[in-house]
Amino acid sequence: MLRPGLSSCTAIRELYLAGNKISDVEGLHRLLKLAVLDVSFNRVTTARSLGQLVANYGSLRALNLLGNPVQAATGGDTLRRAVSGLLPRIEYLNRQVVKPQRARGRRPRTASRGRRSGTAAGGARAGGRRGG
Repeated sequence: MLRPGLSSCTAIRELYLAGNKISDVEGLHRLLKLAVLDVSFNRVTTARSLGQLVANYGSLRALNLLGNPVQAATGGDTLRRAVSGLLPRIEYLNRQVVKPQRARGRRPRTASRGRRSGTAAGGARAGGRRGG
């Protein structure tokens, strides 16, 4: 639990609380601008204890839970899914990029477009060489 004074500092964007024996994130729901939260090497035991972070879903982009019992108890994929469900805009979990499910489906189409664009750009470059 966070001390009352910290939860009233609503302009905080980054909060590093590694190694402080924290078991839940109560009080963080008031930090609506929080983008980075590091609670690594604490005592967070369940994904449910992260429920208060739902209030930060619009701002929180990076969450570090490394070294917490929740990581060992749930496993990487299960934890990633639970956190992504709570925080759909999360970009980094435990210092690794969180890949949204939709991006995986779109990747092949983007690659094929890139090849077509590369050909057109290659032709333009060749024309530029002749003129120079």
